[in-house]
Amino acid sequence: MVAFNFNAYGHDFERGLMILRDSLTAALRALDDQGAKVLAEYDAYNAALAEGKPPVGEFDEESETWVWEQSQFFDYDLELIEETKSAIRKTHATAIYHLWERVIRNWTDSHGRETHDMLVDKLAEKGFVVNDRMKTISHLNNALKHNSHRFGPLLLAAWPEVFPVDYADQIERRKVQAAEWKERGHGDGEFWPDWFDNITLTDADMDTIFDVVRSSGPRANTPF
Repeated sequence: MVAFNFNAYGHDFERGLMILRDSLTAALRALDDQGAKVLAEYDAYNAALAEGKPPVGEFDEESETWVWEQSQFFDYDLELIEETKSAIRKTHATAIYHLWERVIRNWTDSHGRETHDMLVDKLAEKGFVVNDRMKTISHLNNALKHNSHRFGPLLLAAWPEVFPVDYADQIERRKVQAAEWKERGHGDGEFWPDWFDNITLTDADMDTIFDVVRSSGPRANTPF
């Protein structure tokens, strides 16, 4: 008799990743479509201005300045779309890691209080080795989830590319600045970086996250 080699945890893991990939793609595509629509309206508005038509907005005669003008709203919409895309990538990054975490806990009969390293050790007992970069994805998840001074520096050391250029130097300068302000009687001398806000994930970064996590969990045909 041929052994029935089917891992239900691996099946759920693969399907879960596929669903998350599809939802990310659909969400980003919808926002790109919305951005294209805004750009088309923006181009039409600029073309009308080039033809000599008056701007749309409110002009203050006394100060001879625009209180608001239509192009500001186009710029704001485009900026908001990019911010939303960034937020969606971050929420999917945490969802991808949590999927891995839940599946591994179930597969290894864990009680739910294990750390990342403990789960990796439990997988090793099954003869399963995770991707070397899985620890970095764990740091990313914790930095996004907790925005804490503990996990942010760990992620910065492991994956500096997801932060602004020279971000470590920026933090040190702000710490020095905070200490100087304290000496002048302002503040407590502490500087707490906004780790969440300063993390930027590109489409390529999301591909990396999917690949690393996928290679660190079971498949439907992984021995149980």
